[in-house]
Amino acid sequence: MAMAAMDAPRTEPARIDATRVSALVLVRLCVGDGTASEAELARDLQPLVASVVEAAEWRLLVSRLVATHVREQLIVRQASRLRITETGRRQADRFVGSSIADAAAAGADDWPSVRDGLLVAKALGTPGLTARRMKGLGKVEGLGCAIVAAAHGLKLKSTPSASRLRNALALLALDRAFGNRLQRDLGTKTGLSAKAGRLLAGQLSVRPRDFGTDGRLVAGLAAEAVGATGGSVVALRTALLRGFVTGALDWPLAPSGHASANRAAPSPATSTPPRERTPSAPARIAPIGKPAPVVAAKPVLAERPGPDGFARALRELARPLAIGWSGSRKVFISQLWSAVQEHHPGWGLSEIEFKAMLTEAHRTGLLALGTSDLRDKRYLDEIQASATVFKNTVWHFVRVDE
Repeated sequence: MAMAAMDAPRTEPARIDATRVSALVLVRLCVGDGTASEAELARDLQPLVASVVEAAEWRLLVSRLVATHVREQLIVRQASRLRITETGRRQADRFVGSSIADAAAAGADDWPSVRDGLLVAKALGTPGLTARRMKGLGKVEGLGCAIVAAAHGLKLKSTPSASRLRNALALLALDRAFGNRLQRDLGTKTGLSAKAGRLLAGQLSVRPRDFGTDGRLVAGLAAEAVGATGGSVVALRTALLRGFVTGALDWPLAPSGHASANRAAPSPATSTPPRERTPSAPARIAPIGKPAPVVAAKPVLAERPGPDGFARALRELARPLAIGWSGSRKVFISQLWSAVQEHHPGWGLSEIEFKAMLTEAHRTGLLALGTSDLRDKRYLDEIQASATVFKNTVWHFVRVDE
């Protein structure tokens, strides 16, 4: 990847992906009558790099990129104007993964329309979207869902609703709770209530929490994924495009929180494939200024168990805690949760992850859950703390094998 580093008064050197910026010059020249001045190019593309490159430095870089394109006959100079060649148009089309001329014929014949349509789809890693799906990216829920799906590597046939995406995210969070070893097709059915699914999906956040509604869950995760300061469609789009142009975003994003500690770093042979390169990409520009500070690595947590290991560990913890008579011994879920915290702190589980793992073990027959009739008031606190909703039933106990 060709990278450009521009010196600026910041704590770290600002960086942009010169390969992508080089291609964007060609994309911008494809709209309208196919011509623009260098000043117009710098003005229209500058908002995409405003957070990392100063205006004067940006104009200098645009001039260098234009000079490279002229040498390679991708654009030609006509007095004070620049005109893209047919070769340049083909390069631009390949970059966005669609025909810019066809988009123009469909009404997207100006730079804002191409930027907010074809370029957003490219940034999401989903070029060549249908007109209907492209239209959905212009709405906050559609764009937010698309960002979250891309960020977490969810392969969905269409842009999902917030509720459908919540279920898919809950299953993804459950898989990560099991150390990414859940032997289950991650579809969109969880068996969890909407609240439980939302709580579980919220574990994927940098700050795991209850977002309250599916809409706020999607908006919050989307803003985190692209580093947006707000949840509006403009804020999300701007942050997405800036992350794409600067090379800060790669889909899917690395899992955050405890889950990331369980996933090994990819080897060079299995790392993500290199991005597209165009002949107009300039040579590497050496970084200027101080190097970025070294961030200390987070301590690695103990490896989380798979479904079988989880069930086996819980059975061992449950036996000395179980109450009842032979053939009907059981332990409160809340007591088992306290035992897990004491004996397996290295798993780094949250309570919602633990309860979701319990219901998955129950669904697959690895453990059996039970319910309370609430008649014995002596255990009211334990019953309330143990309540776990799954498939329209509230569970309170884990049954213990004799």
